[in-house]
Amino acid sequence: MFITTFAGNLYSMVFGYIGSAGLPFITSILLLVYAGGLDTFDWKNNVFIGISMIILLLVRRWFAYWIVGFYIAYTLAYLIKEGSAHSLTKSKIKVQFMNMLVCGIIPLTILLTLFFPLFKTITTYNYAEAYSVAKVGGAAYVIGWFIQFYGWLLIILLIIGFFYGIKSKEHRLITCLCVIQTLVAVILFNRVQSFGSHHYYIINGPVMILMIFGLKKVLDCLSDKKSAALLAASACLICINFSKTVVFGKNPKVDVFLDKLNVLISAPFPDLRIRNDLDQIRNMAEFLDKTPNEYEYVYVLSNSVLFNDDMLRNAFFPEKNEGVANLLVADAYDYRDGIPADFFQYYYIVVADPIQLQFGAENQKCVSILAEFMLNSEESGPYYRIIREYDLDNDVHINIYQRVEQVPNEVRKEISDRYRSFYPNNPELYEFNMLS
Repeated sequence: MFITTFAGNLYSMVFGYIGSAGLPFITSILLLVYAGGLDTFDWKNNVFIGISMIILLLVRRWFAYWIVGFYIAYTLAYLIKEGSAHSLTKSKIKVQFMNMLVCGIIPLTILLTLFFPLFKTITTYNYAEAYSVAKVGGAAYVIGWFIQFYGWLLIILLIIGFFYGIKSKEHRLITCLCVIQTLVAVILFNRVQSFGSHHYYIINGPVMILMIFGLKKVLDCLSDKKSAALLAASACLICINFSKTVVFGKNPKVDVFLDKLNVLISAPFPDLRIRNDLDQIRNMAEFLDKTPNEYEYVYVLSNSVLFNDDMLRNAFFPEKNEGVANLLVADAYDYRDGIPADFFQYYYIVVADPIQLQFGAENQKCVSILAEFMLNSEESGPYYRIIREYDLDNDVHINIYQRVEQVPNEVRKEISDRYRSFYPNNPELYEFNMLS
């Protein structure tokens, strides 16, 4: 019940992050280790782990940190366990070497043979630069979010579980594995971008195992009646936390009471986004879906939770996968996406006023500079005309522009020079395609 109703797991699912699908595989691998599945060499167990690893990587590339952490953590955890018991032998080392070799070769072989482009991207792409926009804090930020995400009550259980697991010969291996793997995954992840609330599915598995150990230790120290009372109280607290995450949403009276529990138990409560402008968004999507001809592309200059291209794309989901047939995927982050080189060839431009940005103009110039150009009628007026306008929630006004004249090269170069002043050494961040 704790695993299936834990708010930290549900948070990602409520927000629709596909990474949540990796949790069953992580839990299965850890439980296999706990059950002694790697104590001897077993082809079935090794193949299961290897296949699970490749599935994790395909579900979400961020699981690469968990995968790397597993091999490092398991090796160190096994050495700690056997070394502390003075039972490390050459034969045991050989068995574990073969286990790690097979567990590693299977996903690597599949990755190289069937998914080589993914392997090439993972090993050559500069993720640290591309996602620098999302790096908002260091160690203090991570620790603060960790405490808020799990809550002090669960943190205390985690600490108790750690000491109990380290002391217990039966639980020492899995305890060391969980601790080391969590540290490795968080450190590696934070070198690229900050560990956000929706990334905790990467470490929820090992963290929850330590918490369960802690709860077990507390229950072992109590009488049967007190243990039953504590379990009942814990179940109630978990159910309340579960309800806060997926049921109550924004109910002021209920929230005031439940928010007081935030310091005790997991508090990554998503805001329930109740919108009154869904009909407007669907009307917009319907208009844009019917209007363009085959090669008249639609591009959105807006990137925030209030309005972005995905809202038009998913306007009729699940009945219709693509809300707007000619809608292009919009560039959002400068270093990750660059600028849309063919921007001035697109026929329909959707712009939000005021300009909508998730991480600020300093990090999203690929949106802000072009949006400023479009909203400035003196600059864009000779080449674009407004054909539709919509008013959304939070006083967001949407203009749909249609290109009526080719934008001359001198205008394209002027906009390019604005980008070049910020990114002189990155042509992909300032070069537009010119008219021949």
